[in-house]
Amino acid sequence: MEHTYIADTVQVFTLFFIMLGPLRILGPFARATKSLPQREVNALAWKSALVALILLIVCGLIGKGLLEKWLIPVPILELTSGLIFAFVAFKMILAPKTEDPTTSQPTPPPRPVGVATNMLVSPYGAAILIGLLALSLDTNRTLSIFMMLALVMFVDMLAMIYIRKIMTEIGAVILQMLGVVLGVLQAALALSIIHQSLLLLRAAN
Repeated sequence: MEHTYIADTVQVFTLFFIMLGPLRILGPFARATKSLPQREVNALAWKSALVALILLIVCGLIGKGLLEKWLIPVPILELTSGLIFAFVAFKMILAPKTEDPTTSQPTPPPRPVGVATNMLVSPYGAAILIGLLALSLDTNRTLSIFMMLALVMFVDMLAMIYIRKIMTEIGAVILQMLGVVLGVLQAALALSIIHQSLLLLRAAN
């Protein structure tokens, strides 16, 4: 019988988009690159996205291996994933404000590794990646997770390249509204996953 995963491919992309996507990095990146010429911004964008993708893949594979060795039951992994989904979703709904890049003090010119580790890679994003990989039971599912991750990193790269066109007053409002909508969808998915995992735990007992 075919296994039913807690999130399909589109939902995986949405989760990565919320937790690792451009909505959370635009303000800090705009501030950090305000004085850089566009050519340097472009180079920084693709290098940072590539470094972040490599870091996340390595982190995900190591975490998946550790979780498999610990033999943690699938319902517990699903419950953990659902709680993380819910935490990030409610955080986005309750505090969706996009930072104004003109209100902070100037920062030193950023480097790709710094942008990747401080802006693109979030602890909860890495945790969700590990959880999804640990719950993956076949190669096609694992590859689809990595493809959605790479797609979100590509979107991040484009967002960083076009940061100066995006971070207008209208653009910031649109991003804020999009964040709230996606946050609500993720909250609903998170509660559904938590409910499903609790039913499985109850059945196991």
